[in-house]
Amino acid sequence: MAAVIHRLSFELIDVEVFQSSSSSDLEILIDDQPLAEWISLCSGDPWQRSSLVTPFYSGLPRSVGDATRRRLRGHPPAECELLLCPCGDPQCGAVTVEVRQLGGHVHWRRLRVPGREVEHLSFCFEREAYLSALAGTKLR
Repeated sequence: MAAVIHRLSFELIDVEVFQSSSSSDLEILIDDQPLAEWISLCSGDPWQRSSLVTPFYSGLPRSVGDATRRRLRGHPPAECELLLCPCGDPQCGAVTVEVRQLGGHVHWRRLRVPGREVEHLSFCFEREAYLSALAGTKLR
């Protein structure tokens, strides 16, 4: 059975973190649906992004987004933070995924939210379209 090929994209959003002024972040979209909706659907309970930000959040050092961009390419395979605490420390809470490049595809599997793995949630992306979307993740 062939894997379903999904489409990755990002949407620029304004976020308010720690009751401070608004900052820029990116919403992770898979087939035009926010990642949080996929997590809620597969986990069977409502899951909210709450105060988590992407590694591309404008309030984090650029090096955090650059390192994430490299790991998201999936070669070599790596565990990557998709969402994390605005302080930049994944130990404060993070959504992580294992990223692996196989042939002409990039696979996300073993998606974890704080405290547990979300079962039955994995994604396969066409490599060139995925890398093109990833190239657009620079906020500054």
